[in-house]
Amino acid sequence: MTVILIAQLACAKGCLLGLEGNGVTRLHKRIEDGITVAQRYDSTFNSIYWNGSNAATRRRVNRALDDIAWELADIIEDIQADFNLWCDEQERIEAPITQDIIRLKFWLTQANRELQHTLADRIYARQLQLFET
Repeated sequence: MTVILIAQLACAKGCLLGLEGNGVTRLHKRIEDGITVAQRYDSTFNSIYWNGSNAATRRRVNRALDDIAWELADIIEDIQADFNLWCDEQERIEAPITQDIIRLKFWLTQANRELQHTLADRIYARQLQLFET
């Protein structure tokens, strides 16, 4: 379900190999976290047989998927904030814009779009749960 998102984050991680700076290590760690959480979402989604499971099991797994989707959205938001801070630092030291930076921005944008496209309902459901309690 999140295979495309995992691939996009992996491509973004590959773009970091040619980059330097204080924020690159943090970006690398956050992207790794995003990949791990997206893989956990897939394994949780595939952990039951949806048509043959009882309603209580489906509800429990759906709640877990909502929580994982929320966590993934939070990580993607953190990655974007860290990338913006790193870009500000690069601009301050007047570093040239390389193809790796352009590719990294592209893959992070694509990952965010994919997240919004595939998991927006789950993120919204979790948001509603937070505000109702």
